[in-house]
Amino acid sequence: MKKFTFLFILLLHPIVNFAQSRAGFINAGDECMAKNDGFSAIGYYEQAAAYSEDAELFLKTAKAYFSVSDYSRALLNSEKARKEASDSEIKKLSILLTGELLTYRKI
Repeated sequence: MKKFTFLFILLLHPIVNFAQSRAGFINAGDECMAKNDGFSAIGYYEQAAAYSEDAELFLKTAKAYFSVSDYSRALLNSEKARKEASDSEIKKLSILLTGELLTYRKI
């Protein structure tokens, strides 16, 4: 029984570590955005994306790029958020951000 418990904990450890690392990067990015430090937030969000991507992370990344005036990358991430979103609130926010970003595009 002890071997089974040890093996279970050993196999579960990477999954728990994965969740904490991704969440940690997202939280760090959120803290940077609260301090108006979009450049640092982008780095943290990109590190979180290395673990997995979802609509909410794409939207956060888009807002960070927008805050540093990188409109093309902001638009790319906003569109990814819109396409991936299953939550209507995230979809709505990504559509609004996309609309705002399109006003910044150069003709």
